[in-house]
This record gives sequence, C-alpha cells and structure tokens, in this order.
Amino acid sequence: MRSLLSAEAQSRFDERRGFLFCKTEACEVVYFGAQGSEQYLEADLTVSVFQKSNDPSCLVCYCFGHTVEAVREDAVRTGSSTIADDITEKCRQGLDRCEQENPQGSCCLGNVRQVAKTAIIEKGATPDMQEPGTEEAPACCCTREEKP
Repeated sequence: MRSLLSAEAQSRFDERRGFLFCKTEACEVVYFGAQGSEQYLEADLTVSVFQKSNDPSCLVCYCFGHTVEAVREDAVRTGSSTIADDITEKCRQGLDRCEQENPQGSCCLGNVRQVAKTAIIEKGATPDMQEPGTEEAPACCCTREEKP
C-alpha cells in the first residue's frame, strides 16, 4: 500500500495499522482503517484504481501494464482472453508483484477475466473462457461491511 501513496499520504501512513480496500466504484475512499476512521482517497494514490475508474486507459493489470481497453480489444478479437493467459504464465514464472503494484493488493486475473467476459457479451458472443470465482457483491467502506 505504501508504494502506491503520494508523498503527502505516505507522511500520514502508519504500517502498524490495518487497512482494508474499498472496491465500491462510487466511493472515493480507496483504503480505510480497520480500527479507526483513517482513510486514503483516490487523490492520495499515485495510480488510478481500476475498480473506481471508467477510463478505458486505466490499468487493470498493474504488474504487466494491461489496460481495460487492451483487454476488451483482445477479448473481442480472439473471443477469449489471451491477455489473461499471458498474465497466468508470467505469474507461474514468478514475475508478478501484485501485492506491491495492484491497489487491491492481490492478483488482477479475476478483474481481467471479468473485463474480457463483459466485452465479449457486449459484442453479442458467448465467452469462451474459464469462469472466474464467484465474488460477493462489494460493500462500501462507509458502511463498514467490507471484509478483509
């Protein structure tokens, strides 16, 4: 988390505190304190947050630089997601740095596959790809329902 914060936000950051990630698109909070009211907003980060952006040039894969637009184009062109396959292979090789690079602090493959699947469905085709795991609907940090 520290590596993604602006210099000003880093000056307020205390690693000993636990933080949770808010993936609610309409909420400007990205990280919130697990035991207090400390918050870090989108403006406190040095990168755009995929879950909070509608910009097609926003990264969805922070380790290897894949944008939402590139994933959509790949999925529509191939009917699958060769980008997801490429990321999977690079992860197998240990080339990923998800915990350091991705604001959500975990692997992007579920996000990449969802972007690809949505693009294929919007085109009117049936996705020819492995289904990502079922995820719970995101709860906003402001309601304190988000689980780590």
